[in-house]
Amino acid sequence: MSPINLCVAQTQLKFLMELSKTIPSAFATDPEQGESEVMAELPKSTTDSAKEITSPTTKEDTVTRPSHQGPELKTDGDSWTKLDLVFKTKTISLELILANEDAPVGSIADASLSKFALNDTNVKLRMKSDDSLEAELLINSFTIQDSRTKETNKFRKIMSLINNDVKQQFMASLTISGGKTRHMIAMLTIDSPRIIFAMDYLFAVQAFANTAFASDEPAAVEDVSEEASEAEDQSGVSTPVERAPGKHEETQDEATKGDSTS
Repeated sequence: MSPINLCVAQTQLKFLMELSKTIPSAFATDPEQGESEVMAELPKSTTDSAKEITSPTTKEDTVTRPSHQGPELKTDGDSWTKLDLVFKTKTISLELILANEDAPVGSIADASLSKFALNDTNVKLRMKSDDSLEAELLINSFTIQDSRTKETNKFRKIMSLINNDVKQQFMASLTISGGKTRHMIAMLTIDSPRIIFAMDYLFAVQAFANTAFASDEPAAVEDVSEEASEAEDQSGVSTPVERAPGKHEETQDEATKGDSTS
């Protein structure tokens, strides 16, 4: 396959995130509508075939011989390969672009922030008739580059390969056996990576991510005083307030005492 090169700005990534939130709501079903109503609306031929597919199978149907459990699946006469996929490409790269919201980007080289690349990627997938699966991922090198032109950072290669004699820097394999009781073997190998933590570059990528994943929805603020007043209005009970005796009340008490003595 030909090389895959993608360029995305923080505004485009933000739009894609908002789009991923709105699309599932368009295909959401009505929770008030029950399954029985949906089955009643469908034609009888469709429901009968669905019941035959979902009907419980007997023990004789479920008895199958499990596949060989190992790093690679072995072939035998009882099962056959129903899917064999091989994917190869020279480069899969992603470039982050710093774009203005109300102005065109202009030169992509001047607005570039970083480049991520997977070099010489090979993917193999094989699935057999007993639902056993074998997958393998081979990557020659994974590189991260600081592509800012206005900065004077000396360390442009954030992640690179140290030993050029290494054929595969990343190797991953996954094997899942078939049958009723399934087992899985996963292996991951990483060889000779070099990572440089440049603080100004990390802060620039963090600012890019904060802008791209920021939410425009206002935060819900609860007003405690308004809730308390609404609760008092609904209950209709007011708390009594105690007052200290004033001067007028004290003079009335003294006058009553004088009348009683006389």
